[in-house]
Amino acid sequence: MDGMRIRIQGGPEVITEISALIEASDQAQLIRVEQDDSGVGADFILETIAAIVAIVSALFFDKPIVPQLWEILHRHQGTKLTFESATQTVTIESTGKLTIEDLTKALSALDHDG
Repeated sequence: MDGMRIRIQGGPEVITEISALIEASDQAQLIRVEQDDSGVGADFILETIAAIVAIVSALFFDKPIVPQLWEILHRHQGTKLTFESATQTVTIESTGKLTIEDLTKALSALDHDG
């Protein structure tokens, strides 16, 4: 699959849900899921950090994926995820104030040179 390589880092439970979303999408290809039990992660205070490495098409963060990602984040209030592309890193923290529009805007930054 042609597309942008991304890495998504966060808590294991949320990463498991997002990896299922990626596997179900025809706009993305899951490369691997990683887990780090060292408790050391960029901007994280978690015992275990998990990450997904995937290739996504330009359409991946379009409808209906963003609302599905928002639903996952909404169910896991306080969750912090880091999305990394070759040129950008975006950190999103799930709060009651996070909207689908906020999520869409944040994720669109991944596809721009920075």
